[in-house]
Amino acid sequence: MSAIKRRLRPMGIVDLLDETVDLFKSNFALLVGVATILYVPISVIDIINTRAIRQSAGVNWSFLWTILPEALVTAALTFAVSERYLGRDTSIGQCYARIFKSKVAWPFIGAVLIKYAFVFTPFFLIAGIIEPMAEMGRSVNPSQADIIRMLEMLGLLMAAVIWMICFEVKLMLVEPSLIVESCGPLQAISRSWKLMKKNYWKGFGIYFTVVLVFLLIALMLLGPVSYVQVREQMSGKQGSYWVDILSRVLIAIVSTMTIPVLGTAKILFYYDVRIRKDGFDIEILANELGQGVKGDAGEKENT
Repeated sequence: MSAIKRRLRPMGIVDLLDETVDLFKSNFALLVGVATILYVPISVIDIINTRAIRQSAGVNWSFLWTILPEALVTAALTFAVSERYLGRDTSIGQCYARIFKSKVAWPFIGAVLIKYAFVFTPFFLIAGIIEPMAEMGRSVNPSQADIIRMLEMLGLLMAAVIWMICFEVKLMLVEPSLIVESCGPLQAISRSWKLMKKNYWKGFGIYFTVVLVFLLIALMLLGPVSYVQVREQMSGKQGSYWVDILSRVLIAIVSTMTIPVLGTAKILFYYDVRIRKDGFDIEILANELGQGVKGDAGEKENT
């Protein structure tokens, strides 16, 4: 059965979220498959790593592993969603194959590294305060100076979180911009910044509506497991291996459902902004995607 050609049009937040859900439901296997192919192996590694970290009492930095996969999924979804709007069939393999072509792969990796350098730099700079703060928190009778330092650290952490949120939203259109417009990493960063200039709060609303919904779902799924883990930690017991596995499996399930929905919402928001700014339509989408494909074909012929 061939894909149904969809209509690009300006949309408000509610319409855009409704279109995201409709697109997700009608292309469930494709969109979830795009996420699953990356998140299943990552989750297996994460299960092993989480257990090792708990045994060594180290800091869990596993969230960093999801940065590049999330960006790759968004890039692959850009091809998938664009093909659906053009009324063309595509597959999971074809979406990823187009990312790893020479014209796209290195600029894409560069753009992602620059983007998350902006987003996470403040967090990395103050990450060293987490362990001292935890040590002070374990003190039975912290001094007034300790309490002041803890409050200062909490303030720095809060500032870092605000920074991360602001830049995450400002740069949420980097991946679609690079894939559709076949631009370089710095141009993709600049393009997202300019597109978001008068659309920040709309993007914020879309982004965090999707995130909030899935956080609530995650809390319902992970709540009982988290309760067991906290009870084990408070009692000084070594956490159950099977509870750890169940926790990571549930996180993987939530991730494979969240990332396609969030990625699709970003892409539709990118279309919406360009429709309003550039008169973007199906013909322009086809031409811009086509230029990237022709560029790759030309490189193969020259070699």
